[in-house]
Formats: sequence, C-alpha cells, structure tokens
Amino acid sequence: MKNVDLIYTDNYKRIFLHFFSITKNKDLSEDLCQDLFIKLRIAVDKGQKFDSEKGCLNWLFRAGKNMFFDKYRKKRTSPVYNFLDEDEIIYNYKADPERTVESKLIHDELVQQALIGVQHLRPNFKETYQLHVLNGMKFKDVAFITGRKLNTVLGEMRYARIKLKKEIFN
Repeated sequence: MKNVDLIYTDNYKRIFLHFFSITKNKDLSEDLCQDLFIKLRIAVDKGQKFDSEKGCLNWLFRAGKNMFFDKYRKKRTSPVYNFLDEDEIIYNYKADPERTVESKLIHDELVQQALIGVQHLRPNFKETYQLHVLNGMKFKDVAFITGRKLNTVLGEMRYARIKLKKEIFN
C-alpha cells in the first residue's frame, strides 16, 4: 500500500474532477478534495488499513460522496417558525445573499398560504404539524406529549402535508 502522499499525487485530479462533475464549482471541489485527503491522513494515522489501492480509491470516493452530501445538507436553509399565539406568528429565515426580491416575495407568499392552510387542518393534524414542523419537536416527543402512538403521529403528519400541498397549489 502506498503512503498518503503518493495516493494524493496519483489520484487528486481524478477525485477533483469527480467533485467538479457533481458540484460544478471549482472552489467547492477544491475544498472537498482538501478535506477528503485530510480525512484520509487522519484515518491512516489511526490505523485504517486498505487491502489495495483499489480499496483505498473506493474508500475515497465513498467518503467524498458522503462529505458532499453533508456539506449540501448544512448549506440548505430551512425556515424556522415559532408560534406565540393563534394569531401572531413570527417567521425567521436565514439571510441568503443570492436570494432575489422576486424569490423572497414568492417564498413569503407560499409561507403565508401554508400558515393559512394549517388553520384548516383537522385538530389532530394541526396539533401534530405545529409541534413537529413549527416547533421543531421530534416525532417521538410529539407522540409522548399528545398521548398517541408514534405511527399515528407519522400518519397524521403525512396527511397534513398532503392536505397543505393541495391547499397551497390549488
């Protein structure tokens, strides 16, 4: 098995091109490559053994794919809702410098339609939706608080989302 420096020089271009084909962003691809080879160095220092160069390449591509998905998940922003009372709702969202005025207006309108749609849900669907989505609770916690079974809560959430989609897009 080659040492990490040789693996780096032999495979950097191949891994960079793989990341670039996924991200279409040179800087992000370089960052991912750098993080990946640091991760490889740490793994080898901790005693990670590879059967062959092919096994090491498979590990690099798998770890790289997982790193990309982790960065993508962190990058995505999701709205955070907090209920103060039935009539007053505060909507906080993370500022996005690439967000245009038009996309912000469309997004705000969809949020308002969703909040109106929540008011039309059946009481148990509404309660489940508010606790899970708007207050950020886990399904297990929602089930415990409401005294319903976990599968019941999951089903209610599914139907609540379906009804909200119908309300918003119809």
